[in-house]
Amino acid sequence: MYFALFEAQRSQVQSKFRDVLVAHGFDLQDRDLKQVLEDLALYPNWGAVQASLKAAAELRSESHALALETLRVHSKGQHWHFISQGITRKLQAACKAAGTLASDGKPLNVGGLRLRYTKGTELARQGVGLNALAWLMDHSDFFSAGVYIDNLPEHAAQISAALSGSSVLNRVASLFRGEVVDSEAVAIGGDDPQCSRIHYKGEGTATCGNRKQCDMGDGIPLACYTCDRFQPWVDGPHERLLADLQEERSRNARALGDTHPVTIRRDKTIAAVINVIHLCTARKQQRASLSHSGGAA
Repeated sequence: MYFALFEAQRSQVQSKFRDVLVAHGFDLQDRDLKQVLEDLALYPNWGAVQASLKAAAELRSESHALALETLRVHSKGQHWHFISQGITRKLQAACKAAGTLASDGKPLNVGGLRLRYTKGTELARQGVGLNALAWLMDHSDFFSAGVYIDNLPEHAAQISAALSGSSVLNRVASLFRGEVVDSEAVAIGGDDPQCSRIHYKGEGTATCGNRKQCDMGDGIPLACYTCDRFQPWVDGPHERLLADLQEERSRNARALGDTHPVTIRRDKTIAAVINVIHLCTARKQQRASLSHSGGAA
């Protein structure tokens, strides 16, 4: 199904591009046309395409070869690609027009990056091979496409169980995540709370070292716990968040089964939250010990 959708999109784009070529007076040889069409962006910025063709048409009177080379360079490069911000704007406009709501009843905050990772993970879960996944997600090689397979929540189920009972393993796991901070005041980006503060159910929880530029929308704060820019506050409501996640998991397990994808989709996040709680507890104990001994925290 996914191949059919992408092929339909590619066919539509190529057909429109042929029409635009003709409108600008181009009549390329089959070999040259095939090369340009093969490199054409799957989601083109038609304004940029039109501007390039207009410039190439002006060059054609002086040098047909130079005009053709202009088309080749632009079709291979990024100039004709629709930028992610533009895609996000279109998605948000579509969701607003459709009245799409998130699980909390608020308007869905959607973006191109978020949907890209969601789709890549879904394809990996369905067993799509690495090469096919790289092609579908438009990666230049299959190595980078492995991120969708590596990030499958299913891979974290056993890790979650191990982490929940071992502070030692949690300390090791923390090497791959953010850094617990005593307060917002000492966090990177903490001086700009409007952009960096992360809430859970209205309560300040952590600081984002990247000022929430990840386009995760209502994936915050759950997605944050596995991010290396995440700076959870020692006194944040992490235990309450964990309890809510575990309750949700138990509810899904009763309804769908313990191994159902919906049940286990948050296991990686649960492991990360447990990790944060252990580190916060250790930091609180350290502060109490230093305070008792008269040392500086």
